[in-house]
Amino acid sequence: MAAAVAFPVRSPVRHHPVAEAPRRHRTAAVYWRRRFVAVALGLGLVVVVGQASAALGGSSLAPAERRPQVTSVVVEPGDTLWSIAAEVAPDADPRAVVDALVAARGTARVLPGETITWLGR
Repeated sequence: MAAAVAFPVRSPVRHHPVAEAPRRHRTAAVYWRRRFVAVALGLGLVVVVGQASAALGGSSLAPAERRPQVTSVVVEPGDTLWSIAAEVAPDADPRAVVDALVAARGTARVLPGETITWLGR
C-alpha cells in the first residue's frame, strides 16, 4: 500500500506586516519624514549661505557700525595729524589713529592741499 505524503499548503497571497498596516499610519509617517527632511535641508541651506557670505567678505545685512567707512580729508593750512585724527575718528583714541596714519603714509608730515584717506571701523 502506498503511503500518503502531505505537502505544505502555501497561501497564494503573501502577508507582509507593512502591507497590512492601515494606510493612514503609513501616510502620516511619510508626511512627517518628508517634513523633517525638508526642514533639515532648509537649515543646511541657511548655514551654507551664511558660510559663503562670510567667505566672500561679509553680509550686506551686517550692522552699519561694523562696516568700514572711508573718510577723505583735505589738509588745510595749520592742520596736524592730531587734528585730522580727531576729525576722522572722533570716538577713537587719537594716539592709535595717529600711529595708524603714520604707519600707512610712511611719514608724519602733512602738506596743505594733500588728501588723506582713512579706512575706519
